[in-house]
Amino acid sequence: MSKILVVDDDRQVREFLELFLTSEGHEVTAVDSAEAALALIAAGFEFDVLITDMQMPGLSGAELIGGLRQRGFRQKMYVVSGRVGLQAVPGADDVIAKPFHLERLIAAVGRSN
Repeated sequence: MSKILVVDDDRQVREFLELFLTSEGHEVTAVDSAEAALALIAAGFEFDVLITDMQMPGLSGAELIGGLRQRGFRQKMYVVSGRVGLQAVPGADDVIAKPFHLERLIAAVGRSN
């Protein structure tokens, strides 16, 4: 079981990921912005895996991951994106295209255990 932090401004995507990953046996905390994720982390929240949307109001997923990497975070971090052709994001362990295949998501989280 991994402790997963999901960051997505789209409520439906966020709730789907939370429900799906929880059903797979993971402990999931979901927030609607990079700023909310940073506030949780600043308050001492710990996670094994971060799954973040790329494009969000305020800080992007890439900025969130970049900032966490600069602070020394070594956890697995994944970007989900609907942007066609996006294959890499600096600091991210992988990019998972939207609409994503659940098998790919499970495989990514599984590699993080």
